[in-house]
Amino acid sequence: MRPPVLSGKSLAVQMIDYAAEIRKRFGNVRRARGCWLYTEKNVRLLDMFLDGGAAVLGRRCGGSKLVLKNMLDRGLSGFLPTGGRKSLTAAVCALFGGTGTVSWFCSRERAFKACAAAGIGTVDWRPWDFDPGTGMMSLPSSGEAVLFTVPFPWGASPEFSGVIVFVPGKEKQTDTPCLDIPDTVSDSLEILPGLYTGDSIPPQLLPVFARSVYDLRRKIPVYDDNDFSAVFHPGEKSLWIRKGAYLTLRKNFDIPIDRYYKFFCACLDSGVLVSPSMGIPSIIPLPCIETPQEKRSVKTCLKKISFPSEDP
Repeated sequence: MRPPVLSGKSLAVQMIDYAAEIRKRFGNVRRARGCWLYTEKNVRLLDMFLDGGAAVLGRRCGGSKLVLKNMLDRGLSGFLPTGGRKSLTAAVCALFGGTGTVSWFCSRERAFKACAAAGIGTVDWRPWDFDPGTGMMSLPSSGEAVLFTVPFPWGASPEFSGVIVFVPGKEKQTDTPCLDIPDTVSDSLEILPGLYTGDSIPPQLLPVFARSVYDLRRKIPVYDDNDFSAVFHPGEKSLWIRKGAYLTLRKNFDIPIDRYYKFFCACLDSGVLVSPSMGIPSIIPLPCIETPQEKRSVKTCLKKISFPSEDP
């Protein structure tokens, strides 16, 4: 087996070139639905990566795609004032049940730097990331900026859709509108904008992101920890441990990247796309717990995987 093609500076963020691995085995992906990818060689793959969580709601699910189509049909594809910033802010505030400011950054690294420059701590938040003791999903605490992945995949890896920063209870500290202003410095984004400015984003995507956040808000209370446990409950010998909807390596830094690459390829050969990075969790797909047929399908796929032991 050839060595993996990797990207990223550290072991935690190195990513296998999963697109090349898929293409080599099954050809290009022709279409995607829910948690399934359909390839040129008529092979259906179970997607447990879901663009690093950007497609956590499922592909072609929710109302975001219709919002994007309507924006394009109305000719709103340029830099025009559309009210999208207010829509996104309202959606994020509704998600967390409070008021605050909302900004968008193209990467977590840029979001972290902007928050640090503003003297604000950060906390990552994921939907259905249940606490193993209480079975409840933790809520962001006050005094920190909340970072979460936009639940609408539209960009390239490793960020896919960028990250939203929500600062609870903070008023905007600049008269410059955030989110929907053009980047006036350079296309390379070398100069970091302020926390309340954010990175430039096409205005037509703002209402799309807003709808995806509203869709996420409606979905969150529908499922609890038992729904995900019923689909996959890893044993003591499993490479993975489960926390809510997410599967992470039991010992992240005790597993060499070449061994994880072999495991990744074995999963792909069995029809399952797991996370191509040890620093990003795999996800129990939401669509597969919504119907008995889908649940049976994903259980069948997971049974094909032979999880390696923890011993080298």
